[in-house]
Amino acid sequence: MTMSVRASRLGITRVLGTLVLGILALGTTTACSDESGAVNCDLNSCTVSMDRNNQDATVSVLGADVSLVSATGNEAVLTVAGQQVTVPVDSSTPVDVGGLGVTVTSITQDAVNVKIGKL
Repeated sequence: MTMSVRASRLGITRVLGTLVLGILALGTTTACSDESGAVNCDLNSCTVSMDRNNQDATVSVLGADVSLVSATGNEAVLTVAGQQVTVPVDSSTPVDVGGLGVTVTSITQDAVNVKIGKL
């Protein structure tokens, strides 16, 4: 009888472990969505490549909508969670927008590449 109780508990533990891993994987894939541009997310941050020629480009990352307003050679103006911010390229300190750190990693002729992470 003791052996079957242990086997039953082991089975429950495996099922719960699989369920938790499934939920974490789902959370990773639903942390971001994009209507335009390339978006890659993990649990704490997302990288976004936004098309400079599509001023209506909006992505949703980590619970915040992000859109590109404009970009020059050394800074981008973004709207993040309803707040307009100017972010310099390759700043060592992310711009804090409601607990999210926003960094512009590069600006090319075609795209603005942004990293957004939880602070």
